[in-house]
Amino acid sequence: MTPPTPPIDDPHRRRLPPLLRRCWYGLNQAFRKRLATLGITPNQFTVLRWLEEDDGGGVRQSEICARMASDPNTIAALVERMHADGLVKRKVDPTDRRARLISTTPKGRRIYAKARPLAVDLQAEVLEAIPAHERERLLEQIEVLADACQAALESEPEASNP
Repeated sequence: MTPPTPPIDDPHRRRLPPLLRRCWYGLNQAFRKRLATLGITPNQFTVLRWLEEDDGGGVRQSEICARMASDPNTIAALVERMHADGLVKRKVDPTDRRARLISTTPKGRRIYAKARPLAVDLQAEVLEAIPAHERERLLEQIEVLADACQAALESEPEASNP
């Protein structure tokens, strides 16, 4: 007979938040170390990747916020640093003059081309911890969790200040 599953808040049970944090922190720090010689951060790489995977017309800053699950101020500061470093350029969106389209510069494309193999190698290295036949299923499950976390965020009313 299988013993009963302990309650979700049992201190001896695996818990989702600390496990996700450990995964993210370890992956982010490992990638940060590998990118150090290129002078970019994991977040900067992520922006460059999305820009390079785009059709070339540029990506709105608001879209970068959504893809990175981050707030507008953080992304604005990130894009500003990347612009100052010559990695990206900004132009007015012809369909909405208030919005800015972000795209890579030649320097940004060169750095991305050097960083991409580092990202691919790190992902492959980490995924080797999971049997090959289970990897795609793991990624699908993580995507389900990410969607559930976003749904929880959107369904929860703001806490009121007393």
